[in-house]
Amino acid sequence: MNNKLVFLIAIGVLVLGGSILIFITTTPAPGSPGVTHVDVPVSPTPTQAPQPEVSRTPTSTASSTKPGVMPVMKPTPSKSPVPGTPIIVKPVPEAPQTTSIIIKDYAYSPATLTIKKGTTITWTNQDIAKHTVTGDSGGPLSEFFGKGHSYSYTFTKAGSYPYHCEPHPYMTATVVVTE
Repeated sequence: MNNKLVFLIAIGVLVLGGSILIFITTTPAPGSPGVTHVDVPVSPTPTQAPQPEVSRTPTSTASSTKPGVMPVMKPTPSKSPVPGTPIIVKPVPEAPQTTSIIIKDYAYSPATLTIKKGTTITWTNQDIAKHTVTGDSGGPLSEFFGKGHSYSYTFTKAGSYPYHCEPHPYMTATVVVTE
């Protein structure tokens, strides 16, 4: 909100005998932008304290002079908390990327996969036989896992990672990791 906006410092509803309503507000400079005045009727003996209407649409910029009506000031939306102050936008960290490789019919599918650094791959075995995911020179290194089980590995460095199945060396595939 703009610092020229009138902030409602304290909204205190004090009911003494059901007849007093007090609003404490700051007084804006004449012609201040972003301040809206709304006329709220004040009853001499209300049975319930009236609630101020909250609106973000300006209705008037002049205060009321009607007897028995109390002006209520409402803030209107603004773009910057303080004029001239830059709005600092922090980058939102990217959500971790995940992808899957299926092991079926004694093959990794897909056989070649290109991913970004930081991506986690989950291999899921759909064969009856147990398989492994074993990096040829670094990278993933799983235990044997059977049908319906999975193994996951997160690639933290760019490069090419060929891998194979330990008991079935003809089962080969490659993961290419980019920045």
